[in-house]
Amino acid sequence: MARRAHYQRLIDSGQVICPRCGLPIERGQPWDLGHVVPHALGGTFERDGDQPEHAYCNRAAGGRLAHTLAAPPRRPGVVPSRRSWL
Repeated sequence: MARRAHYQRLIDSGQVICPRCGLPIERGQPWDLGHVVPHALGGTFERDGDQPEHAYCNRAAGGRLAHTLAAPPRRPGVVPSRRSWL
């Protein structure tokens, strides 16, 4: 809780820029603590830290990462059959 309170004070004073989109995080906007190295890629809170990000930016990045990790590897020039899409 201390970290969120610290970052909230910085956000309220207008000193925080979202590292994902480059726009300031305004007072009243929803925000999350994003990890510099995502947990899915081996990051840890203690080693890799965190950073305030817009909630939308953080969750969109997590969705893109999940999609990338879940996608089966594709062979170049091979089009999957329609049955494999179902």
